[in-house]
Amino acid sequence: MKYIAKIPLKSFLTILILLLGCISSHTFAQRKELNIRGIVYSKNINVRLQNVLITNDVTHASVINDQLGAFEIKAAIGDTLLFNCRNFSDQKVVVAADVALFVFMVPIINLMQVDIKDVTKKQDMAEVMKGYNKQGIYNNGKTSTLGAIFNPLNGLYDLFGSGPKNARRFQAYAAKENEQTEIDRRFNKPFVRKMSGITDSVKLGYFMTTYRPAIEDIRKWTDYDLIDYIRKSYKEFVATGEKPPVFLPKLND
Repeated sequence: MKYIAKIPLKSFLTILILLLGCISSHTFAQRKELNIRGIVYSKNINVRLQNVLITNDVTHASVINDQLGAFEIKAAIGDTLLFNCRNFSDQKVVVAADVALFVFMVPIINLMQVDIKDVTKKQDMAEVMKGYNKQGIYNNGKTSTLGAIFNPLNGLYDLFGSGPKNARRFQAYAAKENEQTEIDRRFNKPFVRKMSGITDSVKLGYFMTTYRPAIEDIRKWTDYDLIDYIRKSYKEFVATGEKPPVFLPKLND
């Protein structure tokens, strides 16, 4: 009669854990990461999207695509990529092969109105600068109510007035507005919330106001630099008690 040796439960569990660890290590060793490239579009109007956050759900590595909608991220066959963009529904794409990906995201709002608004504002300010000394629609020297509604350029014109001095004031104003828009394209609520993990809207506002980067930094930072800045700043934000921003009094010119 043959006897089967009995293995203590503790020893059996230890062997099982070691076996599973060996299998996991073998699987990970077989993992081959590829440089997956692709382009992101808006589904309804077939326009390339920029500032899309692409995250590998397996490695948690993240990148942001460029102004032409193109991206490149390391991933292995079977990995899932998550695409996140303001005003668009999140989308997941499984990497099935070493081929270019063409991702079409569904807009939440109509025709990317935020980006169109930014472009329109730039165009308006450019038009004011081009025709700064031209007279607009006036009513006894002031812009009429209807004129302000139907021609917002007149409102900008009257706000700054005529003459070389005021033209220079407007030029400085326009340059600052364009810089703030450039910062907002990269340092925006969806992206900062994703990178910092802040879920409270009020605290997110505190954080973004306190740690809003300068235009010089935004222009020289890579996506990785910006992500690193947000995460380091968040640690400081928590360490200092998540306090609201301190606004210094503005000096009169």
